[in-house]
Amino acid sequence: RDVAEVHERVMRRGQGPRRYVCGGILLTFDEMIDALEVGLGRRIRRIRVPVTALLAAGRLTDLVGRYLPVSDGLSYEAAMLLTAATPTDDSATLRDLDMAWRPPRAAIIESFPADRFDAGRQQLGDPLP
Repeated sequence: RDVAEVHERVMRRGQGPRRYVCGGILLTFDEMIDALEVGLGRRIRRIRVPVTALLAAGRLTDLVGRYLPVSDGLSYEAAMLLTAATPTDDSATLRDLDMAWRPPRAAIIESFPADRFDAGRQQLGDPLP
């Protein structure tokens, strides 16, 4: 929603092309999982994995994926994204467009309301209409 609002605000006649960073508020991985737990109404099992092990698993998955069909869930690129999140400076975006980011925790919770999912299942399943 925030990125859509940025697009709506920059599409003004006579303002010309501009570039804006839309990084938003960075949450830690644990903060994201906490929000998912609230939204889903159930605990999510967490297994701590050292960064080096996660990156190695991603490399291995990429290698094996050349020869065998494997899930796209874990790759080296995915492991890098999970472990190297970097906050962005989007202060110019917020200032120039006179806006504030919505709380990301609330957005996550609203995206996964507990009453839409079977709490006994491991996977979330297909989206509901």
